[in-house]
Amino acid sequence: MADMKMKSSCIMRFEKQREFMKLRLPFAILLLITLTSALAAEDSQPVASNSGAATTDSVSTGQGVEPRKPLHFLLGGGLTFGGETLATMNFADGRKDSITAGGLVMLYGGLDYRLDDAISLQGTLGYHVDSVTAANGEASFSRIPLELLAYYHSSDTIRFGGGIRYVSSPKIKGTGIAGNVNGSFDNTVGMIIEGEYLLDSTIGIKVRYVSETYQPTWIATSIDGSHIGVLANFYF
Repeated sequence: MADMKMKSSCIMRFEKQREFMKLRLPFAILLLITLTSALAAEDSQPVASNSGAATTDSVSTGQGVEPRKPLHFLLGGGLTFGGETLATMNFADGRKDSITAGGLVMLYGGLDYRLDDAISLQGTLGYHVDSVTAANGEASFSRIPLELLAYYHSSDTIRFGGGIRYVSSPKIKGTGIAGNVNGSFDNTVGMIIEGEYLLDSTIGIKVRYVSETYQPTWIATSIDGSHIGVLANFYF
């Protein structure tokens, strides 16, 4: 058995949570710089080459390996962490599980276009959700993000980017014991900074920070949905 506490029971904790969230942006930026710098250093190590090797998706040039076609379809997904607590499920054995405004699983698809050696653009449409489940009920916070990003390529395998994230249809919904956990939020616009390490022409690993705020329709207090994430992209 489990019982669910909704956002209204957590309002008094918001101010303390906001103070903590203020510390996340500089930490996320430092983490992003550290990880991408480490990857760049690893990439700069000499690697034995095979002049007879070739791939169908890339061509070898004097300056490195470049994709033959500038436009690629992509599919991606990963995990995100952060944001204020929206609801908490308390289990009979003492365990607790929470839904946050920045979690947890994100899946998406879109297009990636290489303008030139240094600049590329990316657009994706996705589904972002966090949920908790018990034998007698469940609750979830879902939204549909549209992201537009621009990247600067510092090397053949490292690129840094940023852009905007428009989130539509954000809502929290519960069933069973969590049937009172229902509410909608206004659509919102957030900002993204991220770095991506390209393992090859078809796979990329991204680390990102997203700053965004949600406005519930049932109370005046806004909710911080800012989060960090680790994502994987697959290019076709």
